[in-house]
Amino acid sequence: MRNRLLLFLFCVSMSTVKSAVWTVSNNPASPAQFTTLQGGLDAANPGDTVYVSGSSQSYSQSVLRKRLTIIGPGFGPGAVEAASIWLGMDTVPNVSGGSGSHFIGLRFVANFSINDHVHDLLIERCDL
Repeated sequence: MRNRLLLFLFCVSMSTVKSAVWTVSNNPASPAQFTTLQGGLDAANPGDTVYVSGSSQSYSQSVLRKRLTIIGPGFGPGAVEAASIWLGMDTVPNVSGGSGSHFIGLRFVANFSINDHVHDLLIERCDL
């Protein structure tokens, strides 16, 4: 019994996932770790969170190739400034990078392309 308990505790401790939080802002008055969305996406590891600051300027076109949570300031009545992004979801055929990603409070502009193999996306409070 004790060996099973130790094995269980070991497995639980090994499954603990560390995730990081990254910040992106293209507004000089609102400093962040990255000034481009692609820079933040590239630095993040699967499971990380990327916060995108609102801005009057759209973020340049970016491609997501891993599972991330991307959070903007929101949109709609009462929203400060939306985070307008151009985002492609893994445009490489037969690759499912970006599957399982979450998008919260973003405004998608221009292209929002998704590869046929990308699945399980959660899109909340976003303007498509």
